[in-house]
Parts: sequence; C-alpha cells; structure tokens
Amino acid sequence: METDPVRAMEMMLGIPGVRVIELDIQSSSLRVELETSATSATCPICRNEAESTGVEVVDLGVHSAMGQPMRLEWHERQWRCPVAKCRARSWSERDKGIEEFLVRSPHRRTDRSEQWSDLGFVESDYWISMLLS
Repeated sequence: METDPVRAMEMMLGIPGVRVIELDIQSSSLRVELETSATSATCPICRNEAESTGVEVVDLGVHSAMGQPMRLEWHERQWRCPVAKCRARSWSERDKGIEEFLVRSPHRRTDRSEQWSDLGFVESDYWISMLLS
C-alpha cells in the first residue's frame, strides 16, 4: 500500500512519464500540478536539439477524484530551435499520455455551474445567474 500522497496520486492518474510536482490538498478540493519527465526535445523539422524557453502552466480542467473536485495543471515545456534558418521557430511540448487521459477521464467535469460551485459560488449567485442565462 502506497503511503506517499504524491506517489499515490501519480498511480491514481496512471499517466506514463508524468509526475506530480505539487499536490495541494484542501478541505473540499485538490489541486494537482503535473510535468512530464522529458528533459530535452528535438526540433520536428531539422532534428537538432531544441532549447528550452520556459514553462507555461496549462489548466487541464476540473476532474473528480474520490468524490472531490480535482483541478489538474500541466507545466507544459516550451521549446525553440536554435538553428537560425530552421522554419520550426518555437513550439509547445505535447504528451500523448496526457491527451489520452483527458479523453478517457470518466469524471471530467464540464458543467460550468458545477465547476463554479466547487470554487465556492452557488447557483443563486447573481453573476453566475447572469452568465448562465
């Protein structure tokens, strides 16, 4: 039985090559930050080694984990080709495991009012009523 909460979350998500870098456990929700294990990339055009230009945090939405709302955030690496004549310029990391998880996630929560209620709003809130109408 796994006792480390970060490792347990990685096992529960089941996304190969992805690790949890932060797990924020609150009384009514979870926030999980993910990154891939990739440390390098190759230019898709000229096949030279790419240079990192940083990370962009991508919101993967609110899912459900054991009845609790869980917001997933991916620290998506950004790359550029160092070859001046290459047409690739720059690109974002892609991960097939994350894409497959999003497709197969049976608990993906897409109803806006349900997501907003998870964030502490209620249906009767004036602004939500205005946005939903």
